[in-house]
Amino acid sequence: MDLTQLRIRRLELDDSRLFFTLFNGVRIDEPIKGYLQLETASAAQRLQWQPTADAFGVNWPQLEAPSEEGLINVLDLLWERRCKAALKRLRGVGGAFAALSVQDQALVALWRMDTEIHNEGFLQFLGDWGDATCQAALRALEAIGAEVIPLYCDVDGTFPNHHPDPSEPHNLEDLVQMVKRFDADLGLAFDGDADRLGVVTREGAVVFPDRLLMLFAADVLQRNPGALVIYDVKCTGKLSDYVLRHGGSPMMWKTGHSLIKSKMRETDAELAGEMSGHFFFKERWYGFDDGLYAAARLLEVLAQRDETPSEVLAELPDSVSTPEIKLPVDGSAHALVERFVESIRGLEDGPFEGARISTIDGLRADFSDGWGLLRASNTTPVLVLRFEAENAAALERIRALFHAQLQALLPDRTIEF
Repeated sequence: MDLTQLRIRRLELDDSRLFFTLFNGVRIDEPIKGYLQLETASAAQRLQWQPTADAFGVNWPQLEAPSEEGLINVLDLLWERRCKAALKRLRGVGGAFAALSVQDQALVALWRMDTEIHNEGFLQFLGDWGDATCQAALRALEAIGAEVIPLYCDVDGTFPNHHPDPSEPHNLEDLVQMVKRFDADLGLAFDGDADRLGVVTREGAVVFPDRLLMLFAADVLQRNPGALVIYDVKCTGKLSDYVLRHGGSPMMWKTGHSLIKSKMRETDAELAGEMSGHFFFKERWYGFDDGLYAAARLLEVLAQRDETPSEVLAELPDSVSTPEIKLPVDGSAHALVERFVESIRGLEDGPFEGARISTIDGLRADFSDGWGLLRASNTTPVLVLRFEAENAAALERIRALFHAQLQALLPDRTIEF
């Protein structure tokens, strides 16, 4: 590898503009090689230089003696022109983001993140990519001003370190330890295709996505008073009151990212989120779930505050709760949930009396001091349960109610949760 190739490789690794240009399939190695070779050219030759692959619509400036600074200026110009061309094509399809090519979608998304996300503070975070999507995400977050310490960045479909699912607390154990070791401001974890986000604080506390949605809601509602915020049935009972106190309209809906996106389009909601870690921004974005963009918005919100990230996140209302409890079943989980719902409806008096019952997705019973949920997984033969309460005693009472009712429906099996 000659000196020119070595310099190109180093710039590819060190400069996000060149990385993303190459990432989007554009061949710019010939123009760059030509530029670097001008080191040995005469002044007249430099003034006459044009790239051999001038397919970018770029008005190349007259060039002085080559330097890395000059090359970066050329890359900046190339990057800006390509992004603006993609934005023009977006306008040409009436703003329909999904109608763009994959390359144009990447260009538009990265350009908007780079120019619209205001990370005025300087935050250092440790990012766990779970041996999946790393390089593009890392560069995009560096481009908005964050210092990223990468963890598990080597793509490996066997996932040797842990499964890339940030909704499971045990998958965040390594991230918690590394955040403490590096004394980072916080830790961010992504799933295999980076459409979900998990967060841990400097002290090692896991910030569940339903609480994180509160932070996003407060930010969005500052600019959009009265806006609708959608959340799924697994989210905290404190979310509804929090949205109302900040001038918004809360709506609980079915779990499932496709169901959430459909409801957002139907209701024109500005924001939505799921307990699984999917976040959907229509405000300043396109309404689809994007863990990378959610991470950028989180960094923006935290950078604007005088408190530390841990202090900001600790201010969010909390309670005693369980993570998702998954109970495998034989046969149809949906049929069993229907039987559970009917058994509750058949009780004129009993332990569920006084609870606010929702059956939009399984059965959720909200009591004055907590709630419980039983629903069927959308993808596997599994019952999903979750419980939350003001204190441990109330949590145990509500859990026991669901346990007793479910055990009565399955007398031949010992139910444990």
